[in-house]
This record gives sequence, C-alpha cells and structure tokens, in this order.
Amino acid sequence: MLIAPSRDLATAAAHFIDEIAIQTARRGLEAISVIVLPLAAYIVIAAALAASPTRSRLLALVAAGTFLAQTHLAMTPIVAALGVTAAWNCRRLSRRTWTMAVVLGGLLWTPPLVEQLTRRPGNLFAILRFFFSGGSGQDLTMAIGAWSSSLTSALRPAFFLALGADYVPALSWFPLTLAASLIAGLAALTIASSRSSSADAWLVRMCLIASVVAFLEATRIQDHIIDHEVFWMSAVGVLSAAAIGGHAMRLTPRLVFAPKTRLVTAAVAWLMVAAVGADGMRAVLHRRRTLDDHAVDVLTDQIRSYLESARVRKPLFEIDSPVWPIAAGALLQIDKAGTRFAVGDRWVPMFGEPFTPTGDEDGRAVIGGSAAATFVTPIS
Repeated sequence: MLIAPSRDLATAAAHFIDEIAIQTARRGLEAISVIVLPLAAYIVIAAALAASPTRSRLLALVAAGTFLAQTHLAMTPIVAALGVTAAWNCRRLSRRTWTMAVVLGGLLWTPPLVEQLTRRPGNLFAILRFFFSGGSGQDLTMAIGAWSSSLTSALRPAFFLALGADYVPALSWFPLTLAASLIAGLAALTIASSRSSSADAWLVRMCLIASVVAFLEATRIQDHIIDHEVFWMSAVGVLSAAAIGGHAMRLTPRLVFAPKTRLVTAAVAWLMVAAVGADGMRAVLHRRRTLDDHAVDVLTDQIRSYLESARVRKPLFEIDSPVWPIAAGALLQIDKAGTRFAVGDRWVPMFGEPFTPTGDEDGRAVIGGSAAATFVTPIS
C-alpha cells in the first residue's frame, strides 16, 4: 500500500476536524468535554510539583491551569485551590524561576485582558459579576446527588458524555456509597501518609482537595443543573480511584514497581490510547448517517424556509430542551451560511456571547418537537 501524498493527508485531516466540530455541535457537547483530560493532567502536575518542585513543573502548572480557567469557568476554583497548595511548596525555587512563571502567566492571560479592555462589559468583568452576584445555589440534597453521581459516573455502568441536557440527579445509594468510599479512602491515606512528601502521597491529597472543591461547586450551581456543569467531576473520581489503587498496589512492590513491570504497563497504556484514538477517528470518518443527521437536515431546511417566508434577517430562537442536540446542529449550519441569529437567554451559555439577544432581532420562533419530528413555530 502506498502512502498518500501530503495534500491528501491534509485534506483528510481537515475533513476530520470539520466533522468533529459538526458532531460536537449536533450532540451539544461544550468545552467541558475538552477540559476533562487536561484537568486530570493538572492534578498530576500539581502533585508532582508539590513533591519535587522544579522549574519545568511550575511552568507546566501555569500553562495547564491557564488553559483550564480560560476554557471553562467551573475550573477556576479547583485551579486556584490546587495551584496555591502546590505553589506553597515551591517557595524555595529561585527568583528567576518565579519570574519566568509570572511572565508566562502574563503572556497567556494577555488575550483575555485585551478582550476586557476592548469590550463592554468584557468577559473578565462578567465572570466577577457572576461570582459576586449571590444566588441561592442548589438544595443540599440536589447538590449531594449531582456530586456523588458525577464523581463516580466513570466508575459505574452506562457512562456517557455530557449532551447539554437537563441533569436531574437522585440520591441513589450506590453512587453515594461509592463517592463516600472514595472520600474516606483519600482521607485515610492522607492521614496515614501525612509525613510523606512522595508524589503518590501528594496525589492523594490533591485528589481529596479536588473532590471537596467539586462538592462546594455543586452547591453553587444556579437554577437547574445542566449535565455539562458537573461532567468534569468524573475525571476527579477516576483519578481518585487510581490514587487509592496505587497505594494498594504498594503492598506488592517487588512485582508492581519492578522496572520491567513499569515499562510493560506504560507500553500497554500507550497502545490502548492509540487504539482508542484510531478507532474514534475511524468512526467519525466512516460513520453512517443516523436519524439525528436526517433530523438536522430537515430542521435546517425548515429554518431556512421560515427565514425566507417571514423575511426575517436576524431571528431569535427559543429551543425546547428535548430537541437541543438537533437544534444545535441545524443552527450550526445556519451560522456557517452567514445568517445572524440570537438564542434565548437560557441557551446563551451554550452558544456563546455572540448569540446574546441585543434587541435588534426582527423575528422570533420556537424550535421544538422531537428527533423524529422537529418544527419551527413563529412567535408573533
């Protein structure tokens, strides 16, 4: 078999990236899916930095933390909590190292600062207003249910990505017991290794801090919970289970920590990552059309017909929750065609600030129905 020319590879890569974007919008996945693995990496980096402070680890922590905080607002508390904890153990690093960390942080935060200075009210101001706006947050029972379910979701059957749908957790005994067991295990190991400064011991402490911060964040979610607001907690749960398991495996150090065992384990892990990634690319590039794909096409045509018949230049769309994934895919096609539109206030966090109602909309419509039968209903 001959290797394809570089132009063909570039075309295939572009098609792959575009298809990922389309499927992401159609399924309603937000930035929360992007930050799951970087969050796990940030926790590991924080633990490694606290155990053995070095310049490269400090710079990596700044870069990873900046990415998380700028990608999703919910990451700000956990980045701050773990970052301050790790940085406290870096007090003896040289002034040059700290200067480099500050300069790197300044460079990475330049785009948000420029946006704040050139826009009104600006994203940073909007974030501060959100944090200090008060609000009742979640009922304690609801918060515990959301936290325990999300923290243990990847450790239980039927794990799936966030779809941007309403999340109505229930206080179920299994996830609650599993979450309590994780916290108890992390707390017990933290106490038992209180005098240890190893990376393993610090990983347990960071996971415990992250789990507590995750619970506190669950209590502060305003209004109803959307699944993407708590999905990131699954990474904390998986890493916590791994940290506990790592300590358990120390009971057989000769087998587990032998050089050959570590090499084989790392090789198997990389092969699994490569296999899963290759399978994901294959599935995207060669997937079959589904009912949802057909529904997106139908809804796109309905929206275009509404715009033409009503002679609307900038519509405001209200979206019923059951058809959110279909609506996201159809509106993506409308946006790519260059048509300006806005969405209801409830959906602005999903679409972004450019789609906020500004008062110059000349038509309103509701997107409702189901995947089998969507409809666009004008509102007079």
